[in-house]
Amino acid sequence: MNSKTILLLAAVSLSSFISQAAEQPRPPRAGDGERPRDGERMRPQRRQTGPWNNDLKLLRSKDGMEFTERTPFVERAGVPCLTQDKNGRLIAVFQWFPYERREAFDKVAVVFSEDSGKTWSAPRAIDLDTLPPGYDRAFDPTLVTLADGGFRLYFTSKQDGGNTAIFSAISKDAIHYTFEPGMRFGVDGENVVDCSVAKLGDTWHLYAPVPRENARAYHAVSKDGVKFERQAEVSVSGRASWIGNVIAVDDGLRFFGSGGGWSARSKDGSTWQREDGSRANGGDPALWRLKDGSYLAVVTGEPRDDAPSNPPWMGAVGGGEERGEGNRPPNERGNRDESQNANVANGPFREPFSPGASGVAMTANADFLYVHRGGMIFMYNARTLEFVRQARLPEAGPQRRGEGPSRPQREP
Repeated sequence: MNSKTILLLAAVSLSSFISQAAEQPRPPRAGDGERPRDGERMRPQRRQTGPWNNDLKLLRSKDGMEFTERTPFVERAGVPCLTQDKNGRLIAVFQWFPYERREAFDKVAVVFSEDSGKTWSAPRAIDLDTLPPGYDRAFDPTLVTLADGGFRLYFTSKQDGGNTAIFSAISKDAIHYTFEPGMRFGVDGENVVDCSVAKLGDTWHLYAPVPRENARAYHAVSKDGVKFERQAEVSVSGRASWIGNVIAVDDGLRFFGSGGGWSARSKDGSTWQREDGSRANGGDPALWRLKDGSYLAVVTGEPRDDAPSNPPWMGAVGGGEERGEGNRPPNERGNRDESQNANVANGPFREPFSPGASGVAMTANADFLYVHRGGMIFMYNARTLEFVRQARLPEAGPQRRGEGPSRPQREP
């Protein structure tokens, strides 16, 4: 059997598989619709289908009031948080959705800067292999620096299909983490997500948005950053979402939130006064005050120009993502099933991959079917049509410094 015959048979089989997969109803994913969407990153937009359709942006401010220099930071990412280690190195964590690295898709990732945010390392997924069985994957990262020079990562997860809550892990290098048993903060019967944490004096303060409540947040305090006690809810005036980040400043705490880019100050962590005007407008703003008194901000930007789109191995736009599922993994098993050999049924294609389709080229041999689409080569088992691996074709000409997908851009 020659290669042309194999290609034709593979194309027919693949088209049949696509048709059958598209007709199958998608089973509900654990936690569908549970995550609130507010601010630019989360406000429903027809062009946006998932958090992988947004990029992180970098902003600067002399006084923490007016922010300028909106520049690209990390492609296909969201939910950022900033901190600084004991040596002055800046660290940013975020949820990462690189199309070309399926093993890192929907993982917490980290980047470092040695020069006050002028240049950054390439993103890398953190190592949290100690997450116990039965837990959903970690998302919504918040990183704090500890007195001993180590780090604690707070994140959203859930255990055995329960409500989402806040958990934590510790690290010495902000890359490799050890899970800390128990729950840091949760509310019976409610999904708690996207916390922010800062230390004021000798007390850690934790905040998380109250579901379905404008301008209100849960508040809990702790002496050790592990055992938190719930306090009265906090609030600010006007329209506001407590999806954002809190930092310690000279006279107390300062919170930067979504829903128009607002900020507020508190001297005790319990009573908050909203500041006039808008701040770093964008989704889930993360800020840090630099040693010269200026501020650096990372926000989730507007939908990308190519939105909506899905990773090729997840399938074409038109599935559950259009219904606002948001920050969901590519399959319901989350971070416990991201094998490079996962079956394409985990994300059924909903557009034809056949010879002659616009922008698609196919070839095959006795073992593999190759699909060339959008600068990528996708390889499938020619007999079973199981996805094997993918690779990006090199661009014509030398690549300029700083280019490439999901790489932080250097400032001009």
